[in-house]
Amino acid sequence: MKNVIFFAIVLFIASCSELGQKHHQKGDTTKVLNVVKSIHFASLKESSFGKVDLSENDSTIEANYLPSNFDVNVDSLERPFGTYTVFKKQVYFADLNDDDMIDALVGLSFSPYGGNGFQSYFGVLINKNNDYFLVDSLNAGSHCGEPILKVDSISNLMIYVSGLAYRHNDSCCCPTEPIKRQYVLKKNKVLMLQ
Repeated sequence: MKNVIFFAIVLFIASCSELGQKHHQKGDTTKVLNVVKSIHFASLKESSFGKVDLSENDSTIEANYLPSNFDVNVDSLERPFGTYTVFKKQVYFADLNDDDMIDALVGLSFSPYGGNGFQSYFGVLINKNNDYFLVDSLNAGSHCGEPILKVDSISNLMIYVSGLAYRHNDSCCCPTEPIKRQYVLKKNKVLMLQ
């Protein structure tokens, strides 16, 4: 009798564990990265660039878009030369729009050619029938500008971030003001909550 009760308890715990796994399923990192690569880099290839170098390692996918004449004075608004990076280890999965599908946030950045600045952001990808679509982005910081942010957690449709903001006397390398923010996705737009 004790063996039967023990076996029943083990089965109950295993079934609860299975339910928990289904509820907290993970998304497909490879699929998300391929979608971001195709959107982020394919659209840039349509512009006329002098040289494009693509590289990939364990943590990043990078595309270096360089002008053919290597002139730093090239109009960067017309042709965004520089390095576009996708951070493979900054992929976060959660339901962001309350449709019971696992969506994604992906860390991205751009560093302009001939400069020492950068712009970081998180691409927001919505899952529709197991296909991901980039709908918006969350600004994650810039050199001498916006606060440098990292994702702490995502729960109950909320994105919780923390980071460092620039104080009046901070140098560009080193923001010092700790901050926390919350974001939510409404109608495929990222909104910061007050």
